[in-house]
Amino acid sequence: MKNEFMNCIKNTILRNGLLSPKDSVLVAVSGGADSVCLLHVLCTLKDELNLTLSVAHLNHMLRGSEANRDEEFVRSLCARLNIPFYCERVDVAHMANCNKMTCEEAGRKARYDFFLRLKTKYSIDKIATAHNKNDNAETVCMRFLRGTGIDGLAGIPIKNNFSVIRPLLNTSRQDIETYLKENGISYITDSSNLSDNFLRNRIRHHFLPDVIRNYNKNFVKTLSENILLYREASHFFKKQADSAFLKLANRQSYGIYFNLPALLQEDSYVVKCLIRTAISEQTKVEASGKTVRLIYENVVLGNCTSLSVSALLTVYKLYDRLYFVTANAKMQFYYESKGLEKIIISETGNKLMFSEGSGDFAHEKNVIYIKKSMCKDICFTVRNRLPGDSISLGFGHKTIKKLLIDEKVPSFLRDEIPILLLGDEIVWVCGIRDNPAFRAVPGDAYIKISYLKEKNHE
Repeated sequence: MKNEFMNCIKNTILRNGLLSPKDSVLVAVSGGADSVCLLHVLCTLKDELNLTLSVAHLNHMLRGSEANRDEEFVRSLCARLNIPFYCERVDVAHMANCNKMTCEEAGRKARYDFFLRLKTKYSIDKIATAHNKNDNAETVCMRFLRGTGIDGLAGIPIKNNFSVIRPLLNTSRQDIETYLKENGISYITDSSNLSDNFLRNRIRHHFLPDVIRNYNKNFVKTLSENILLYREASHFFKKQADSAFLKLANRQSYGIYFNLPALLQEDSYVVKCLIRTAISEQTKVEASGKTVRLIYENVVLGNCTSLSVSALLTVYKLYDRLYFVTANAKMQFYYESKGLEKIIISETGNKLMFSEGSGDFAHEKNVIYIKKSMCKDICFTVRNRLPGDSISLGFGHKTIKKLLIDEKVPSFLRDEIPILLLGDEIVWVCGIRDNPAFRAVPGDAYIKISYLKEKNHE
């Protein structure tokens, strides 16, 4: 059993590229059967794979003396194995209450925050957790009961972008417990795992045993094989979505936008993936399926023109574009050009270039020519709009606000547009409208002013 068990885990590690020679590995150990097994397995493989091991244990402070017992057990285990031990105590119940989370959610966040801090502090290569085949089956069942897509059915990833690896994911809980028993390895049992107050435990204690007993005795094995298929499909669709995101997403200082006609050429599933990616990129939080559906059905396909995702993000549909706009503070900038030196607006990355000339000239997009005779000191001011700003159009004045509305500039873009002034007079709302009183005509000595937008700032 031992050799077969070890070979199975070693094959999982090698086949999935979970570890490399000389890796330092932080092993998450609660003291339960799975994590104790993982630690012993990695200790056995340590020399063969040339690994450096350490252990992290989070005391959730939920079970009083029992939680302290778990902490001491893991501490003593690490001392016997001569492995560095890191421990942190977090009042998870208080954390959950303050952040309106379940204790499960708060505990998970606290654990991974702790692991990632240790990873950074000690330059650790990998974080190993003890999720197994049964955990994966339980997770997929939970997600299915609550409602999920193909990504949810793909289960727990065997590794992720944060260097978290799961070497036991292809190993059953029964095999783990058999290995521990045969090798006389002790562990402790978390009493909360016995409680039916949690959905996962009800699935573990009642739902899965009933399915195995009455419908399919190999259900966990069957589901695990299906999870692999779902994972492959999820990976395929993710590649499609990532490729589409690179092609269609336009990153701006305020967030991201998509051209709707191009977006709607994509398959509906891909569009939903792009929505999810845009949200997670802007908020650093994974969007729920419900949120994605609301945006897709009501904004993309429906008549809704805006939808608040959170306090941090709002989605707008304006002028054939779908915008994902972050809640940033109002942009303010002020620059002066002495002589003909260029102005770089650091807040947006856009530029204003100045040069002198005379004679004929051709009109170009985002370029104006003004009479040199009107620029006595050749000192320009560039700033964002201010309340009450207006520009002369030759037949009267128009407020900048009204001008930008008429030009269909979204409200969240208006503060980014540079306003060029000579003295107190607005010469140009850059890229939008210039003041005809300053225009040069062919044959005049002129100053050419070019507004250059960065690729990601339209």
